Amino acid sequence: DLPESVLEPAREWAKNPKGIMTFYGVPGAGKTFLALQIQAFLTPIPELVLPIRSRFMTEREYIKHKRDIVVGSVTWDICKKAYAPEVLIFDDLGECDNATNFVIDAINELITSRERFQWPMLITTNLTLGQIQEKFGPRIASRINGGQKIEFPARDLRHDGSLKC
Repeated sequence: DLPESVLEPAREWAKNPKGIMTFYGVPGAGKTFLALQIQAFLTPIPELVLPIRSRFMTEREYIKHKRDIVVGSVTWDICKKAYAPEVLIFDDLGECDNATNFVIDAINELITSRERFQWPMLITTNLTLGQIQEKFGPRIASRINGGQKIEFPARDLRHDGSLKC
């Protein structure tokens, strides 16, 4: 089970999402699990609720959409789903092994746009704040550091069966 030191600020943010909230910690600590619970709270039946209040997207999925737009294989309409929902849940920041300039620019554009328009964003990552700065640079690290952050306990809840709805 997740401790109250994690659950309470996450509950408060889910009730009134504002700015950037970052969940960080070791793999299996429950970050994605809790992010999906927040999405279910925000958009209980996504297929029936329009416009969609929240959207769950991985870093890899977002980068793929951005690359497809650049090469012209899809239109902007496909990728703007990252910008359109009221709340974006961006899972696993840093999962792409290669932080090329394209990846860094795409992520910076996404975070900057959501911050500029005051659209809430929940980020999950296995990286520490120092590793985010090292991998993505000071612009992205500063934006994330300026928001709320919750560090998850360093234990793998996936394997000990503690993650339950």
